[in-house]
Amino acid sequence: MRPRLLAWPPGAAYDETEVTLDASQSRHGLKVLRLSEGDEVTLASPWGLAPAVVVAADRRREVLTLKIVGEFTAESAWGPTLALPLIRPSRFDWAVEKAVELGARELWPLTPGRGRSQSPGEAKPARWLRLAEEARKQCARAVPMVVGPVLGWAGFVDRAREFAGPKLLMDPQGREWPLLEEEPLILIGPEGGFSDLEKADLSELGFWPVALGPRILRTETAALAALAQW
Repeated sequence: MRPRLLAWPPGAAYDETEVTLDASQSRHGLKVLRLSEGDEVTLASPWGLAPAVVVAADRRREVLTLKIVGEFTAESAWGPTLALPLIRPSRFDWAVEKAVELGARELWPLTPGRGRSQSPGEAKPARWLRLAEEARKQCARAVPMVVGPVLGWAGFVDRAREFAGPKLLMDPQGREWPLLEEEPLILIGPEGGFSDLEKADLSELGFWPVALGPRILRTETAALAALAQW
């Protein structure tokens, strides 16, 4: 039977032994999972998965309180960092969810020069964090995916320069996938492609062009194909 997963309440500390879930999680536990006192569940926390038992289920007020009954079990946080240009919002949302399922450790939303016309102020990082957390619960992933701030090109170059692992650029004209012993930074091209100046930056940063097959893939498809290949 699939574990019944609920999300750790925001602001609750690591050493708390009893936690009251937030409104949405309480409602989900009471109305969807139909939990009652004594039922066993799994909490997805920032420190991993923890077994818990329901100690209070108030259906009138829609309040659910759980007691932690075991240790946090955290899986390895090893995984790639995905730099993904902003695309149509619904497609970007979908890519966020699937990146969690496929093991991305961190997501860098990106606005290159020829990317979708969407400024950081119009982006929805809070929504992406919520989608990532929901996807983590769904796939029983212990370690959350980090969703970074939206990066302009200069900000991306600065962060990529500090990245210690291999840097891979998904490119239809690229080479075979290399053997990796470190966490890579995987960069997906924007819908309009990179400008000549951006290509020069990527060459200076040491990005390795990698092909994902004979076809030109959509941005979100390339991201998931790269994560699956990794």
